[in-house]
Amino acid sequence: MKNVHRTMRNILKGLKSEDPEVRLEAIDILQNMHEPSIDIRILLDMIEEAAARFPEPTAEWDDPSAQILAFVCQYTDASFIRPLVKHYSFFSPIGQDFAVSYLCRVGPDLGGYAFIEMLETYLPKNQVNIPLEDVLQQPAWIPQLFPKFISYLDHPNYSFAFYRLLDFGLEAGTLQVKYADEVLPRLLRDYKQAKEAVQKYDQDYQTSFVYHAWRGSYLLARADLCLFLHLMRYYYNDEIEKELQEALVLHDPIIRTYTAVSLLYAGKVLRPEVLFSCAQNLESCSVLYEELERNNKEHLYPIQQNKQYDFAKSHLFYYLIDHEEYGAAAADIEIAHIHHTTNYYGQGIIYYLMKYRSAHPDWTDKGWLTAWVGGYADEVPDGLAIWDGTYTEFVPFESRSIDEHVRIFNEKRTQERQESEEALYYEAKEKMPWVTYYLIFFTVYRWYRALQDPADLVLLGITGALTLYVAWKVWHSYLLRKHTVVHIKGHSIQYTHQGQSVSQPLHEIRSITMEKRKWRKTEGRAFYTWRTKYIVFTDKQGNECLAIPAEYVNEARLLYAIQELTEHLAEPPHILMKE
Repeated sequence: MKNVHRTMRNILKGLKSEDPEVRLEAIDILQNMHEPSIDIRILLDMIEEAAARFPEPTAEWDDPSAQILAFVCQYTDASFIRPLVKHYSFFSPIGQDFAVSYLCRVGPDLGGYAFIEMLETYLPKNQVNIPLEDVLQQPAWIPQLFPKFISYLDHPNYSFAFYRLLDFGLEAGTLQVKYADEVLPRLLRDYKQAKEAVQKYDQDYQTSFVYHAWRGSYLLARADLCLFLHLMRYYYNDEIEKELQEALVLHDPIIRTYTAVSLLYAGKVLRPEVLFSCAQNLESCSVLYEELERNNKEHLYPIQQNKQYDFAKSHLFYYLIDHEEYGAAAADIEIAHIHHTTNYYGQGIIYYLMKYRSAHPDWTDKGWLTAWVGGYADEVPDGLAIWDGTYTEFVPFESRSIDEHVRIFNEKRTQERQESEEALYYEAKEKMPWVTYYLIFFTVYRWYRALQDPADLVLLGITGALTLYVAWKVWHSYLLRKHTVVHIKGHSIQYTHQGQSVSQPLHEIRSITMEKRKWRKTEGRAFYTWRTKYIVFTDKQGNECLAIPAEYVNEARLLYAIQELTEHLAEPPHILMKE
């Protein structure tokens, strides 16, 4: 424990150094620390340190406040809530996101009250950054949040966030459609402003302009407009209908899609060509289907056969726009071959061999290039959901035959599968518990006292007996822990203890829970602990298949690794860590 405390002091000292190289070294040490458990007092001190002043950053990584909070927030303790709220305004912007993410993680009760208190304190000062992605993971907060802060729909910095909370709450059913007197006038006002911003571009609308020359200004204006169009279905009246009908003539297919779905939600009948034009467009086809499916109206999608072909093209379209190297809108995308294969779990999947080309000046002379899009589950014909293995290596399509493209693709997948099966995604080796160090210190202290009065044979005898017991217990614990390892390798979690290993495939885990149990003698714990926390895994039949002492691992890192490796499954493990 003293070593951890000393290490933390050195790290914090390094983070405050004026030398960027020293700060980088301190950040690297902090990021590579894997302590299964740590004294809460040290973590509380670190939260205070995260609110301190640091040298001016020199790069994106150079954010000591965020790095400290990223480390602290791996652990869970209710005592973190108060200092996180108290020092919130002094954290860096990314550090503030970590603080709010932590409140979201600790649950709807404690975290929710603290988040509302944070907003009440810092919103009036314009000192809050609202990470919507995290807050929207707690829909139960919205009924308390939105009514209290409804006036912030007028705030230039926070209006989008609170419109988004309103929209999410209405769609999730946690908010009822009310507050019309407060919402409707603001919604119409802000919608008209967003529409005016979009109409400046409408006559010249081209897909290539949207994702290149207009990329910054236009996409922001469109995002605002689409949010308002989505909200209009909940506050529908004659004036809203008039605005929606007018929006159907705009050239942007994404805007027309949201408009059409809002009219359908209100029970209006649309001309067949309205939905068909959205379904035929690569920008909007997957958005249209997703919106219709969300509202149980997927039967209205105008293309019923082979619609996955369009979804796959659309997926590649957006993949290329977001690609770090390509970053352009493809002018043409064609399917060259449909490849049926299986994944690691033996499930049938579909990959599409595609060719694409761009009108962008940087890529025009490259001609047709090759991409693979997938995989789509065979068991869900024409489905939209994808386990993303899409990639392109900018290989000229005509440089190989289709058979050659497929052969190289299969070899690549085989190699990736082998590497995945050998990859170590998580590993934890148990260290000696801090109480053992305390016993050692206490024994040394007792010898110091005993040797001051060597004539006291009773004291020497008791101290000697204590020494033998502690030495035996330390050696026994060392032997037990020496070969105790928890790791996730490939697609399985393995727990090795006393030379015996238990392995469980991740895709066969049904649930992960936390339970308090009596510490097993074979775990090597000393007499001073009777019950401890176990992470318990059950298989698909509901039978316990694995139980690991929680102190052997870093819970947050372990669960994060499992989630990352299983989130693509149809039935990922259900995580309930309540104890």
